Amino acid sequence: MIKSKLLWKVIGLEILVIFWFVVNGAYVSMTHPTTHYLQFLGIVPLAIGIAFYLTKTKKWPHFFSFQQNMSFRTRIYF
Repeated sequence: MIKSKLLWKVIGLEILVIFWFVVNGAYVSMTHPTTHYLQFLGIVPLAIGIAFYLTKTKKWPHFFSFQQNMSFRTRIYF
């Protein structure tokens, strides 16, 4: 049951990211920004949203910290 719930969260997040990039690509194609940096401006809210979600759910340390007692091999695969 837990694995199924996690699977649906991952699938939902992947669909959200794909949708976000498609919308950003369509916007860039229609507006033709003057600089290359403006093409990636639409990705900034996505990054802020993911960071806010990880902070709000207190999962930030789970994804972005390494335990000191991990072996090198485990750390590479992590």
